[in-house]
Amino acid sequence: MRERREDIHELIDYFGSRYTKELHKALANSPEVKDILVSYDWPGNIRELENAIERIIVLSED
Repeated sequence: MRERREDIHELIDYFGSRYTKELHKALANSPEVKDILVSYDWPGNIRELENAIERIIVLSED
């Protein structure tokens, strides 16, 4: 993912949509959060990004 940072925005949208539906919670569309997610190196690759997004949604307040 380090070499394809342009894909991170689409992956954030995909996983965000998936987990908001699955968990019945809303995800705030925060440009600051997206910037942080895009700037991170993601050594665990897509799976790590997916897990981070799921945790963000689970831990977010309604």
